[in-house]
Amino acid sequence: MGLGILLVLALGTLHARKARARAAAQSHAADTHCALEKKHAELLRANQSYLLVRDEIAYRHHVRKRRIEWNGAYREVLGYDANEMGNDVESWVARIHPEDVQQVCSELDRALREHSLFEADYRLRHRDGQWRLMHDRGVPHFDEAGVAVEIIGVLREVTGMRAEQADGDPAVHRLRAMLDHMSDGFIVLDRDGHYLSVNERACELLRSRREDLIGRAVWTRFPDSAEGTLRSASVRSAQDGQTRHVEILYEPWQSWFEVDIYPTPDGLTYFFRDITQRKVIEISLRDSKARQELALWEVGVWEWDLRTDMLYLSPEWKSQLGYADHEIRNHWEEWEQRLHPDERDEVIRRLRAWAQPTHVASRLSSNFVCATRTEAIAGC
Repeated sequence: MGLGILLVLALGTLHARKARARAAAQSHAADTHCALEKKHAELLRANQSYLLVRDEIAYRHHVRKRRIEWNGAYREVLGYDANEMGNDVESWVARIHPEDVQQVCSELDRALREHSLFEADYRLRHRDGQWRLMHDRGVPHFDEAGVAVEIIGVLREVTGMRAEQADGDPAVHRLRAMLDHMSDGFIVLDRDGHYLSVNERACELLRSRREDLIGRAVWTRFPDSAEGTLRSASVRSAQDGQTRHVEILYEPWQSWFEVDIYPTPDGLTYFFRDITQRKVIEISLRDSKARQELALWEVGVWEWDLRTDMLYLSPEWKSQLGYADHEIRNHWEEWEQRLHPDERDEVIRRLRAWAQPTHVASRLSSNFVCATRTEAIAGC
């Protein structure tokens, strides 16, 4: 009986020691975890300035919780503040370019499955809507059971670096030098219509610097007609793979452009040139020919040069009113004062409206027609 009591007491003491040991181990683990958390916070604070200087973004991806802590230069690189960045995986994935999502997810799955480094290049959407090419490098951490706990990594923008690497390639350098000496503007667009490459002539024609174009949407920095002729032709070429040639008038600059559109598997390529001078000559020749033909038929002609605001009244026009050529000056007042008083204001209003800059395209494809009475010498 006494032996049994001693045995029970011994077992009780043993269990108590084990319980105290487990509690001590749990306490130690908690203290260790707490210390690691504090150390991690200290490292983040210490590295914050370093990351900002290098324009890098640090992150801690809690795999089980599907949460991401962001630090570093996310505002400088991507334009978002802390609240806009979000702290869930879904917010991060939503900013990845749709064409890159599958690649990034596959690489992440591989790194977790093989307990190896996560590394990927992909495009992230900036707050301004443009895409930035990022290099993502993360180290997964696992628990004792081999289950992924977190990934600690760094994001770095490499858009400019990739361009510099391309510039360092002798073949690319020769190609760029050749393109920069072309008389035509040369533009390469990605599938989303963003500038990938432009030559020097394109920058001159678009009145922009190369760095202000690369990565931006083409329609924010490329002239098009009021009807969107170039944009419509570009969409069709991207869809059917056919090359197209268009001529457009960009009214804000009063300039004509000729554009050849070449579709590629990765986007579109433009070769374009300013043809304003050619268009002016064509219009002048057309008007001159029309004037000669009208003279042969003894038809009176008055001609308004919109560029100089000068008026020409042909000898035939003057003779129909009973005047010799020298008796009427080629001047607006000469024409206006001979319009019937009841019709003068309305005719001038309609003519001025037709000649407004917003109607340039229509002026080249239609005529101004107006019936009015004009004063002539008695008997004519």
